[in-house]
Amino acid sequence: MFFSKKSDKKSSSADKYDAKWLRTVKNRFLSLSHQRLQATFDSLRGKQLDFFELIPLLIHANHPLLPGFQSANTPSGICDYTPSDSANRAVKKFVRGFSGHGAHMRREILGVYAMGSPGTVGYTAKSDIDFWVCYRDDLDNERLIELNTKLEAISKAAEAIGLEIHFFLMQPEGFRKGQQSQLDEESSGSAQHILLLDEFYRTGLLLAGLPPIWWLVPEEHEANYQAFLDELTLNHLIRDEDWVDFGPIPTIPAEEFLGAAFWQLYKAVHSPYKSVMKLMLMEVYGSEYPDVIPLSLQFKSIVHQSAVTMAEVDPYILMYRRVEAYLEPMNDNRLGIVRRCLYLKANLKMSRSGSADEQWRRAIFEPVVKAWNWNIRDYKKMDSRRGWRVLDVDKEKKAIQTALMQSYRQLSHRIKRMNVSRLINKQDL
Repeated sequence: MFFSKKSDKKSSSADKYDAKWLRTVKNRFLSLSHQRLQATFDSLRGKQLDFFELIPLLIHANHPLLPGFQSANTPSGICDYTPSDSANRAVKKFVRGFSGHGAHMRREILGVYAMGSPGTVGYTAKSDIDFWVCYRDDLDNERLIELNTKLEAISKAAEAIGLEIHFFLMQPEGFRKGQQSQLDEESSGSAQHILLLDEFYRTGLLLAGLPPIWWLVPEEHEANYQAFLDELTLNHLIRDEDWVDFGPIPTIPAEEFLGAAFWQLYKAVHSPYKSVMKLMLMEVYGSEYPDVIPLSLQFKSIVHQSAVTMAEVDPYILMYRRVEAYLEPMNDNRLGIVRRCLYLKANLKMSRSGSADEQWRRAIFEPVVKAWNWNIRDYKKMDSRRGWRVLDVDKEKKAIQTALMQSYRQLSHRIKRMNVSRLINKQDL
């Protein structure tokens, strides 16, 4: 029993998991989510800012004058959500006198979460944003199709003002059972599952709705995740209806590494810098197998230990640190490529002063870059890359291609030695 009062060492260390501790942990994650959301708002201007703040409300309510409206019967109502004052002000730019009352009493949406770069050093106003929209398991297929149509219409309305967003409908129980979507330009299809959850847990922001119950489970209990939660419930410390559950990350299946490698090679066509970093992370994970400590668990452990700021657990910096710790002892020259990729992904011109909306990202990034011992010529060369000579462009292109293929080959050889099958299905491949 995790909460027994026995005098043995294991039990005494578990006594801290009481209502006060749970509130503290929850509030730490909520605070980080709020910090990153506020930083994202600070990076947006005008209509883009209004629209971003409106996203939960657009999903929450059905109103014929709001972007994305399909019908009064479209699944609506986000659990535990009340529109903020800023959202109410923004919505009146679309619908005067909008109250939002009465349209969302069904509470059919469990939560809305942004994941990826928002609120990280890798975010800019031009970054695309992925949203998970989680729904109740009793919605029939016809209404789900209508909800998906609504979300596609919201995406198109955002595109019209220069904001690129993508929605993914998620059903937590189905996700825990391994149900996956078809591969398209944004979804990873059958290529990865636990790795996708790993990314969600370390980058996801709660916009509206229920928080992930995963937050509450200490890293040392990840392997007995359900038993830990059952005991919290038995001791009346949590209620299932207050949380959304996508499941644990006790380990990462070896076969996912190769699927993720294929996926990153595909994504590298449009996002080479980010793909190099993510593929290198897969190589790190593969080198640690079977004793992989996913970044999400590292992130959770840090938050459980103490209150932290978003700068201390920036997902891109955590990823870079993990890759750096892997490459540096081997004197691997790919570390220089990874550093350039992080620099270019951040898109912060450190050879000059930045704009006001960049300051929070520069504050996170500057200590990292200083440790590289670059000189002013290095910064200026990276900052003037749009004016590079053809020879310089070709050299960098070949370096990126080499890094990608070297990581892929490393993973492929490890997978073959593990004698596991490819997880990615033939249609997606």
